[in-house]
Amino acid sequence: MAYSDVEEGYSYSSSTQKRPLLRTRSHNGPSFRTLPLFGFLLGLIVAFYIFYLYFVSSDELSEMKRQFNVLEGHSVKLKDENLEMKILLDNYKEKEVTLQNAKELVETKLNECSRNLESIKQDYEKSKVETNNIDKQRSECSKDLLELQNGKNAMEEIIATLRVKVDNYERLIIYLNQTIARLEAEGAKTSEKVVEPFLQKPDQVVQQVDQVDVVHQMHHEARNATTVNIDQVISNVDQAKEGGINFGKVVPLIKSKTEGSEETDFKENIPAPQEMPRVNEQFGVVRPGPGDRVKMEMNGGQVEDGGDSKLVAGFADFQDENMLGDLKENVARIENNDVKAAKI
Repeated sequence: MAYSDVEEGYSYSSSTQKRPLLRTRSHNGPSFRTLPLFGFLLGLIVAFYIFYLYFVSSDELSEMKRQFNVLEGHSVKLKDENLEMKILLDNYKEKEVTLQNAKELVETKLNECSRNLESIKQDYEKSKVETNNIDKQRSECSKDLLELQNGKNAMEEIIATLRVKVDNYERLIIYLNQTIARLEAEGAKTSEKVVEPFLQKPDQVVQQVDQVDVVHQMHHEARNATTVNIDQVISNVDQAKEGGINFGKVVPLIKSKTEGSEETDFKENIPAPQEMPRVNEQFGVVRPGPGDRVKMEMNGGQVEDGGDSKLVAGFADFQDENMLGDLKENVARIENNDVKAAKI
């Protein structure tokens, strides 16, 4: 009761100023007068909050959608790239197999090349050794060539000297042939007187035989002089051989030189061989007699009384024919060796 009185008094006193927030119990309305306003404000706040959440969530949702789209595009791109990578991987696997085969082939070739390189190195070493040997042989051949050149020059000098001597000997033989022809003419004259010993006195026979002996002694001296000269040439050749010149080993380059008109004149001036009749034909002596001494002297010059042989005034009249023939054979052999060496 007291409370209601106070409430009424309060309500009454405040009615003149402002209304109270709480109503009295006797009032039929709500206790709070501002409750609808509070509810409205609260609803407004909730609405704003929801609106705020909506906008915030919409922004986040749009951002998430954008990111999702980006991620989805990226995922599609990754799928495409993954597919391409799978294709590339397959290609790379095929290439890997091909490269593996190529690698094996290259390794095989490398092994072959290594073996070939070893063989080439060995061949190179052998060729190097052979080259050194060839260089040594070439140096030795150069020395031998120099020695052969010196020997060739010496042989050319010797052959030139021998040619001059052969020419001189041929001229000497021509002179001796002429001398023999003259002596044969004189002997023919004296041979007519050989038969006279049967009719003349013994003293005259001895004198005529002595004259014939003088003629044949001159012939014998000329033949000995020719033999001595040819023996001297042969001794010179032997001395050249002993001096280290081998006619078989040294093959000089000798060109035969003819002296044109001199050789022609020389051949034209050589007299034709003359036949000397045998003693029995000249003197008609069958049994031994004073004229047989002449025949015996001529038998020393290789004249046979029997048979059909005749004394020819030429190279056959001299005992040095074999020596001169050997000398010419040596010169011809040297020239033949020179021709063979030039062909080689």
